[in-house]
Amino acid sequence: MKHEYKFKIFYDDTDATGLVYHSNYLKFFERARTVYLQDKNIYQKDLLKNEICFVVAKADLSF
Repeated sequence: MKHEYKFKIFYDDTDATGLVYHSNYLKFFERARTVYLQDKNIYQKDLLKNEICFVVAKADLSF
C-alpha cells in the first residue's frame, strides 16, 4: 500500500544547514498518517467516541 503526502517544508522545520531537523520527521509522519485516515473517511474523534485509538508504540529511524 502506498500513500503520498506532499507538503511545504518551512524554515523553522530545518536546522542551520537548511536540512530538515531530524526530530521533525516524526511530526511529518504523524501528519501523513492523519491525512491517510481522513482520505479513508476515518476520523480520530469518531474513533475516540468508540474508545478506539491508534497508538504509535515504536518508531525506528536511522539518519
